[in-house]
Amino acid sequence: SSLQSVRDSISNQVSAVFQLYQQNTVSLDLLTVTERSATAPSLSDMLEWLQDAERHYRQQFLRRKTLLQTLRADDLSLLESAPKRWKSMESPSAEDRITG
Repeated sequence: SSLQSVRDSISNQVSAVFQLYQQNTVSLDLLTVTERSATAPSLSDMLEWLQDAERHYRQQFLRRKTLLQTLRADDLSLLESAPKRWKSMESPSAEDRITG
């Protein structure tokens, strides 16, 4: 599925970024990692955003997969409510929201 592809792609990118960060932690002091300006976020902010995005897509994938797995051909009410339930997943809840 395309959502699974997005989830996997983001997960791979986040993993690569964190691996690169860990390889360079010796040369990065705390000020460098946390310094931000009006035009550029700090490195720690950006790493947190990447984790938020990864968590968002992982949760979206799991919720939608679970919804699809609950559908049964013999349960008309589940089938009728599926599009509405699927659509409701497009609006992130407070804990799913990616903040900046």
